[in-house]
Amino acid sequence: MSLSGKGFRHFASLQRELADAVEAKINAIPFHINRTASGNLAVFVKHRNNGNLAYTYVQKVRGNRQILKQEIQELVGNRRIVDTRNAFVIQGNHKNLIVKYLKSIGF
Repeated sequence: MSLSGKGFRHFASLQRELADAVEAKINAIPFHINRTASGNLAVFVKHRNNGNLAYTYVQKVRGNRQILKQEIQELVGNRRIVDTRNAFVIQGNHKNLIVKYLKSIGF
């Protein structure tokens, strides 16, 4: 029985369609976050004051930073977000929440 008959598509064409759909979704997002050399998203936590204070850093942001800042603000609530030239700095440990959100939108 041949799978190349009517009604069946080749796996390669399905894979190409999926890749095109994911790329279109990512291109529709007005910002981009590059991954680190190890393949992780550039979101990490630094601790200050002997471990009592935590700050979440979101780095390697390109594109419309204001839209990303608004999205993060909705995630973390009323926490203050400082937009430095190289990163967003958010008071508190919000790494897991931000990484989960970024992965859900295609990063």
